[in-house]
Amino acid sequence: MDLTKIKKSPEYLNLINDFIKPNKGATLSDLIKFCHVLSPELKSFCESNDEKFRSKSLRDKGLLGKLVEYYIFGNLPNSDSKSDLEYGDIKTTHLKKLKNGSFNAKERLTLTNFGDPYKKEVLDGIIMKDSIKETKYYAKLSKGIIVFAEYDKISKNSLEGCMNKRIMGVVQYDINTIDFDDIQQINEDFTKIKKCLVDGKPTQAGQKFLHIHRHSSGGEDNTRAFGFTNKFLTKLIANNMSLDFIESGKKYFFNF
Repeated sequence: MDLTKIKKSPEYLNLINDFIKPNKGATLSDLIKFCHVLSPELKSFCESNDEKFRSKSLRDKGLLGKLVEYYIFGNLPNSDSKSDLEYGDIKTTHLKKLKNGSFNAKERLTLTNFGDPYKKEVLDGIIMKDSIKETKYYAKLSKGIIVFAEYDKISKNSLEGCMNKRIMGVVQYDINTIDFDDIQQINEDFTKIKKCLVDGKPTQAGQKFLHIHRHSSGGEDNTRAFGFTNKFLTKLIANNMSLDFIESGKKYFFNF
């Protein structure tokens, strides 16, 4: 498989999942080896750009995501506003194993920064819109690829720690195809987001699926981002893996 197909065809994700599924996961190191056998062009790209990648990326709290994007999808770190792949942005997240053996998302999923909500040009780009679809941010949050790893307390944010993380799967999502009730909830969340911004009190309180949270950028403390809540991220992964999303009271999870 050549790099062009990797960047254009979701078929690549199916091949990754087929490799992972028999053992319900694979270390990132083993997954990289598989992908580089699958695509000698990807391997060649990584080998020829390795020094450049390492000089920029190995001291970073988002190391796992950068390793995945580089070694699995052939993207060097960049600040390009375009999607990482033709079929969406690449995101990495962790699943937490619960006492009953089930899993849910350990953290929310940051989608895209929108800046300082106290600035008029930022504010107008949201509150003047009837729905999230009408904003310029929708293209970045509506479609994506989520690579999820199992969280453990031992692995540190180091090259060795990340390479030993267990990658459990990869899903492609498209908000345009989700259940009507979920779309309605996202619309309700957007209405709440607009109200808190109009009131001059940006908060993520009360937003169930889509919320805004602090996401500092270059020392700008007021920077906010759109993100999926832990609950919706758990549901999104479960649905796209054809697994039952289970909600019991305030608890939510799925079983592999």
